[in-house]
Amino acid sequence: EFCRDLRAEGVPDSEICEYDWFNKKFRNAPELRKIIIASGEENFGRCTTCTNLEHEIKEALRSGDAQRVLDKKRERLSHLTQERADKMHYYTWRKKSRKPAASCNSVIINTMDGNKNKLPSFVRPPEDVGEALRDTIKLHVAGVIIHGSSDFVHLFSVAPNLAGNANLNLECLYRAFKTTFAERGMLPTLHMEMDNAADDKNRWVLGFFAWAILQGWVEEVHISMMMVGHTHEDIDEIFKLIVDQWREQGNASMPSGFLQMLKAAIPDACIHPVMTYVHDWATFFENTIYDSTEGITTARNFILRKREDGVIAFWYKPNSSHMHLYPTSKDKEGILIEVTVDGEIQLEVCPYGIEIYKNGVKAGTPVVERATGGS
Repeated sequence: EFCRDLRAEGVPDSEICEYDWFNKKFRNAPELRKIIIASGEENFGRCTTCTNLEHEIKEALRSGDAQRVLDKKRERLSHLTQERADKMHYYTWRKKSRKPAASCNSVIINTMDGNKNKLPSFVRPPEDVGEALRDTIKLHVAGVIIHGSSDFVHLFSVAPNLAGNANLNLECLYRAFKTTFAERGMLPTLHMEMDNAADDKNRWVLGFFAWAILQGWVEEVHISMMMVGHTHEDIDEIFKLIVDQWREQGNASMPSGFLQMLKAAIPDACIHPVMTYVHDWATFFENTIYDSTEGITTARNFILRKREDGVIAFWYKPNSSHMHLYPTSKDKEGILIEVTVDGEIQLEVCPYGIEIYKNGVKAGTPVVERATGGS
């Protein structure tokens, strides 16, 4: 069906793979061995747009409305094309960071889903401890991959008293950066691939990366997010290996055993001690960041850099393939200014961007907080 959709859009047959060839490649290619087809029981959130479009196409087919079928299939193809554009955007940055003379670091962060991180936990729970397992300890698991000539994988086990919010994500990044770049420093440009969720898309995250620029860690930060339901990437392959190791290893009753299991699953990873506190990043930035930040809820791509006057500002796009970067410039009458770039007419980008801080930002690092809330 997908091949038929491509042909309907004018894609030549020479650029469309055959179904049998795809299946053979998927089964036998070594680089795809970590990828599995979800059974339907996996804890993966489906894309709402994909689900709705599939339903609408079926309804149109049942009603015999050929034009509506075609329209909805074109809409689905456009959606999947944007998904591919987002992934290629991420892969391009990752490839750049792996070159010998790279000028950028590519980083991805995510948290592990599922119930495989409970202590004590058993592959087959003994019959006589069923009631006792009601009060299990659930350790959150977060992962960070810093891409390079060899990738640096950081795994964090997080105590259950710490909330899974922006503070936690920023703490994982802070510790991963301090560990990896303690001696050689970071490259001028940082690309962050983050989950398209509230704990990654907020003003505290923008404040953290603006603070990193002011600290001299990097000169420019690019933040990208894929569409909800299409965010599973190489970090999730790491989590899959952990689940596989858990199923093979069997029982673990203490955090130390859990950390050993993580090390056995990813031998080359940096396994951090169980995280029992985080720095209070939200309070640290509370009085310095604007309460309302334009574009932050709808955009999925952000660029942060220091302006010539020393102020940190950001620009944004709705998605990775969108032509225009916002905010745009207007003339005295409030009309958008158009410019020609590489033969294409585009809206002129506002050179001032959007300021993140109201009154500058504090030096140093925030205070430690043992149990977090909010944000």
